[in-house]
Amino acid sequence: VTIRSRCQRYDFRRIRSAEVVKCLASICEAEGVNIDQESLFLVAREGDGSMRDSLSVLDQVIAFGGADMAVDEVAALLGVADRNRTAALMRALLERDAPSALRAVGAAHTHGMDLRTFGRTLAMEARDLLMIRLTGKSARDLVDRAESEVEALAAMAAQHSTQELERLAHVLLELAETIARARHSRLVMELGVVRLCRAPALRDVGALASRVEALLHQAPRLPPRNDGPPQGSSATRSGGARAPAAPRAPAAPRA
Repeated sequence: VTIRSRCQRYDFRRIRSAEVVKCLASICEAEGVNIDQESLFLVAREGDGSMRDSLSVLDQVIAFGGADMAVDEVAALLGVADRNRTAALMRALLERDAPSALRAVGAAHTHGMDLRTFGRTLAMEARDLLMIRLTGKSARDLVDRAESEVEALAAMAAQHSTQELERLAHVLLELAETIARARHSRLVMELGVVRLCRAPALRDVGALASRVEALLHQAPRLPPRNDGPPQGSSATRSGGARAPAAPRAPAAPRA
């Protein structure tokens, strides 16, 4: 207690990407670096909420790419997927288009992209889609992205159900963890993509219950089954049928 009373405590928090991008944009303007906002969001995403790490990533990007870069060049330098590449694969998964999804994975691998990083990016993309689908207008508090990215994800999420997006996020998270430990990352990702595209479509439980209830109401009602003898018969009145009595033997003569 004595030591604590003589110390100052600072609780650091993660900085939102929008705040990091605003600071990076002012630095780039002062240094004469021409880089768009979407590229700065990629840099801030790699910084993972740290202003110091984001500045280090920006310094590396400028050192390798120069003072004038487009978003695809920044994504290639960082070894991450840009929004167009990620959105194309996500759209193919949601539409269950296996050939397009496999071509997107092959293009990412040919482009030299780290598939482990690509798998994590896909998992976060599916997570953001689910958050936007569930929260609507308040998604900007949960999804740390640019305004244009949030609008594009909202348009994609509105076309699919919550159950489908939840399953997609769950499977992609498991796939990202598997790729991180796999020796053949491309094969693992391709098999996971095919499994997602071949999975049967989910059906609403409430709709299925309503359909079953409607079928039950339409079914003809059968009369109650009675396996006993008909009412009013002699067997019912006497408590059941009896066997005929045996004839009596004649009486013995008396002495």
